[in-house]
Amino acid sequence: MQEGSLRIAASNTVANYFLMEHLARFRGRYPGVQLQLRTGPLTDNLPLSAWDLLFTEEQIERSGLPPHMELEAWREDELVAILPQDHPWVRAGRGWVRWEEVLAEPIVWREPYSGIRRRVEAAIVRAGLRARYSVEVTGVEALRDAVAAGLGIGFASVEALDKVRWPLASLRLDPPHGLFWTLYLMRPQADFQSRAVRAFLDLLATPD
Repeated sequence: MQEGSLRIAASNTVANYFLMEHLARFRGRYPGVQLQLRTGPLTDNLPLSAWDLLFTEEQIERSGLPPHMELEAWREDELVAILPQDHPWVRAGRGWVRWEEVLAEPIVWREPYSGIRRRVEAAIVRAGLRARYSVEVTGVEALRDAVAAGLGIGFASVEALDKVRWPLASLRLDPPHGLFWTLYLMRPQADFQSRAVRAFLDLLATPD
């Protein structure tokens, strides 16, 4: 395959920590295929039909999908609290923290369209509690810097933390269950997949 195009949209977290290595592998195998990657908040007005593949942290109802597209669960990950390494909970050797304890601390939130933020807010509501809004930042790096500076506790993906070297500690949430989330992939039905789409999907399914 020496030509063609592949248009992918993904949220910031998915793009930065789940997709880049796959895109690099694809580029290495098919340098002639034009890659277009849109990252950022996947807002309600995003034209889904403009993309060959879409990676999202939110489930999309079937009625909201283009007719030739389908949505599938792509992978599952855990969300954890992140905090400075000198925090008293870390020094005490704790591995878990309860929502009541988290909400008694200042919290650093991602922007409103962040999938992680939405998932955490929903979990707090399910626990019958009310979220506090202390500090709000935009982007993963700003979250990291704010938490490292001691502005509050943040939330991040375990798999993302495994791929970066942040000067932060992490604690599991909501013992003993933990807080998990599912990432979703919107893709064309088999009969509507281009050669580039099929090649990228095959690469996703193949270990490095």
